[in-house]
Amino acid sequence: MTLNIVGAWAFPSSSGSTTYETTLDEVATLSCNCPGFIFKKAGQTRGCKHTRQVAPFVESVLLGKLTAHEVAERLGIAGSSPPIPVVSSSSAPKTKPVASSSSKTEKKGRLIDFEE
Repeated sequence: MTLNIVGAWAFPSSSGSTTYETTLDEVATLSCNCPGFIFKKAGQTRGCKHTRQVAPFVESVLLGKLTAHEVAERLGIAGSSPPIPVVSSSSAPKTKPVASSSSKTEKKGRLIDFEE
């Protein structure tokens, strides 16, 4: 299933050395590429300060009452990035299967859960 991104916002990091992107998809799921969102402790809801800032505007964006740019203006961030092109799972690069069952499978991805 492919979901369309309906909004994306660029937040400067606290140190100012990088920018994190928070996105909203068509089923109201917010995500972010900052460490606060990526590294989640067990028992905690996935989220970060960026997704919490955008959360009050989700319904208005989905209903077309506000644009991503208008939300960026209200949040006082430099601007929003243009909608991200949707990549269907069928066009994703294929990975080679693991050759032997004795080798460890390496998990790749950006979301990590930590147990305390």
